[in-house]
Amino acid sequence: MSSALPESDPALPTFDARWHYSALDAADNTAVAAYEESLFEAFAPILKINPLVRNLWDWDDPQRRLRTRVPYADQFVALMRDAQTGAIAFSVGVNLHPGRFWQSGAYGFPVPAVDEHACEFLIMASGEANRANGAAIMRHFIRDYFFNELRRRGFWCAYGTSADHLRWLYRRVGAAIAAENMVDGFRRTLFRWDLSKE
Repeated sequence: MSSALPESDPALPTFDARWHYSALDAADNTAVAAYEESLFEAFAPILKINPLVRNLWDWDDPQRRLRTRVPYADQFVALMRDAQTGAIAFSVGVNLHPGRFWQSGAYGFPVPAVDEHACEFLIMASGEANRANGAAIMRHFIRDYFFNELRRRGFWCAYGTSADHLRWLYRRVGAAIAAENMVDGFRRTLFRWDLSKE
């Protein structure tokens, strides 16, 4: 992504002028390509310690792109981008219809009950832009923008799975352990977020 972003977006709350928070426009092929390339760059280096994701998602190695198996029409992809360059600093893909496709089922976890009003975190990734900005990611992007957007869409809770090396991160953003399974010798943890809580 080479062009700078607009200075402000009146539809979004302003938390930090350095960052721009928005949803991925799935109709914009250039934006989708940049997002999928950022996912590939984030996950390809850790396949040795997290090999199960090789079969969980769709990898396009020649084009160096990665996508989940949930159609973008059924996803909300939240992006945190550098306001000057447009580079993706952090992203989260969310499955809006777990009843249609439940990614966590690949690890043996059951689909949540309809009355939970749940969504599913599919993928979470840091991008090239300033990976060290953990405080801005946690406080503003995740809690103030991302969680608020999920609540606005009518979700009461969210689920997502994690490998062991990211358990600390999920706990840091308010997740509770819902279940654990061993899959091909690797532990997978199902986390649950209560979106009514900060």
